[in-house]
Amino acid sequence: MQVGIIHFGYLSFGSKVIMQKLVANCIRRDIKIANVHFDQESKKYGVSEFKKDAIGEWEHIRIGILPDALNEDIHATLQQFDSIIVLGGSRQQVNYLEEHSKGSVLSVPISILNDFEGSHYTLGYDTALNVVVNNILKIRDTIDSLKYGKLRVFCAQIPGNTSNSLLKDVATAIDGDSIYQPDEKFWDELTNRLDEKYKAGTTYSILVINEALDPEEVQEKLAQKLDIDFKWNHFDESQCLGPYPTALDRVLAMKLAQQVIRWMEEERQSACLVVKDHQVEIENI
Repeated sequence: MQVGIIHFGYLSFGSKVIMQKLVANCIRRDIKIANVHFDQESKKYGVSEFKKDAIGEWEHIRIGILPDALNEDIHATLQQFDSIIVLGGSRQQVNYLEEHSKGSVLSVPISILNDFEGSHYTLGYDTALNVVVNNILKIRDTIDSLKYGKLRVFCAQIPGNTSNSLLKDVATAIDGDSIYQPDEKFWDELTNRLDEKYKAGTTYSILVINEALDPEEVQEKLAQKLDIDFKWNHFDESQCLGPYPTALDRVLAMKLAQQVIRWMEEERQSACLVVKDHQVEIENI
């Protein structure tokens, strides 16, 4: 039997926990396990098998990450595995891998956007939310301490291209405004709201956008009606996860790892792990 691990997105603490426990379990049971990787120069997929001494050298092992866009060259690679564990990725990507694999596929909900279909929660989201909010609050304190003769607007651009929980929850936590696919009516309402806040004594406003919107477009739209001092900052995925995961993500990583191993030992039908009411469940695809 041979097991393959496919990883999408930034390699987080939680991903490493799941992989380490899965690799240790497979090695103990004499099951071959390998990581699928992608070479950016040759544009080819490859496989790196974990050796028996992998756990002892875990800190030095390089984990391959796949790009979001898959191509048909991966089909032959998938045929090598009896089971495939997919860490992260969208439901569409998981369905594609399941369609072209000879064995069963298990999908694990890992995303800082909390956007995995059917799951109330995704691994990495709580850490990302805390990191982004805390960093914006530090910037807000700096903005509030400096008084200008005009409204100061800070725009935080975070990962993602869709309307998702991270975009909405960050804005809510900092008492700011999120912007996604705005029309002219939205811009009119936003500028009026910012102007009213400024006239009421609030000298700054914070806006949250994601990669679907250009910060320069935000500045241009606001400057048409308001006299503002505009600054913006981009937070990439690695910054959102930070070096220290939250306790909630640590707990979730352990629960997901346990269910991955359980599926390996007991299940064989393609499935996805979902988080509901703080519990991890296995649902067949």
